[in-house]
Amino acid sequence: MAADGKALTALAGAPSHPLLASAHAELLKSEKPRTAQPWVNRLPAALKPIRSGVGQSRAERGVLAERHRKVLGLFPATSWPEVDPEPERELRHRLTCVLVEDALPDPRTTVLVSLLSALGLVRRLVDKEHRKHSDKRAKDIARECATATATSAAVSRSVHAVQSAIIVAVMIPTCTAAN
Repeated sequence: MAADGKALTALAGAPSHPLLASAHAELLKSEKPRTAQPWVNRLPAALKPIRSGVGQSRAERGVLAERHRKVLGLFPATSWPEVDPEPERELRHRLTCVLVEDALPDPRTTVLVSLLSALGLVRRLVDKEHRKHSDKRAKDIARECATATATSAAVSRSVHAVQSAIIVAVMIPTCTAAN
């Protein structure tokens, strides 16, 4: 994705992840460049069923399993229980190192921390005694991330909203399967 002023346009070459490839295809379908806000509204509907797409992706990697059942003996339902807890453990450890121990984040962790901060989810990742420090640390990381980008603040917020929706959709099945 490239930002030209406030308008966003898709760049050539599709991402390898199926869900991101679908989002990229939607951007390519657009006949004109649009600001980020219409994409925030349009992409969730275009990527349905987002939960099963994320679940299937994680199942192919051996992180989740796909289980089918009937609710009340009538309604089909699919759940995604966790099979391999290691990816979540590794991610939580990496986030703890960055948010609590002030380790330097890699670029992917920087974006993730920025998104978690924007969604107000940082507090859920750390123990109570580390929440205030972690919130401040996440905001500092998010500010540095926003400063490093060439897009305007409004476009950056909208892009983060799209990414947040995708990341939340990826994280919810993993987190709920762990509980």
